[in-house]
Amino acid sequence: MMFETTQEVLDRVPFSSPTMYRLIQQGQFPRPIKIGRRSYWRPEEVNAALQAFADARK
Repeated sequence: MMFETTQEVLDRVPFSSPTMYRLIQQGQFPRPIKIGRRSYWRPEEVNAALQAFADARK
């Protein structure tokens, strides 16, 4: 299974790091998987969140 780093996720999303973490706290963006001190995301979860944002704008 492939994971994305924080920077890889931030390169794909249309918002800043503080906004991403605020959305995580609000339950509107997937929580990262912590491995050691680093955070990783499952690409399919990020894709689903981005699709949900797009659908909400319609």
